[in-house]
Amino acid sequence: MNILLYPNKNLNKKSKLIKYFFLKKIFFYIYEIRNILLLNENYLALSGIQIGLKKRFFLMKYKKKILTFINPVILWSSKKKEKFIESCISIPNFSVIKERSKYIIIKYKNEEFYERIFFARNIFSSCIQHEIDHMNGILINNY
Repeated sequence: MNILLYPNKNLNKKSKLIKYFFLKKIFFYIYEIRNILLLNENYLALSGIQIGLKKRFFLMKYKKKILTFINPVILWSSKKKEKFIESCISIPNFSVIKERSKYIIIKYKNEEFYERIFFARNIFSSCIQHEIDHMNGILINNY
């Protein structure tokens, strides 16, 4: 499975919501992304759009697990911001200092399509915001 690299125009496309009946079709991609994250210790997260699948999901390493976030929506973000150095798997050798909310609460579906709520802070908050940007067709070099 290949990761799309900038300037691939598909990286600027908006991802579509995943319907329940489509869930079985993305399990292969979830498995593949999980393997990519396991094999690359420097990778924190990867979204479907980065492998060419225009669906709203991403996987993220969190506390020695890899979590799957399907159709994530930010419910709340703190006014308190923090600056992070962000890199992107799809834009090798490029980093930017990005200010993002230090804390967020998101609603998402897990791999069983059950709705969950997730509180993220610090680097995980920044990472989730970065992946949601991907699903909206926004790259870190677009700022």
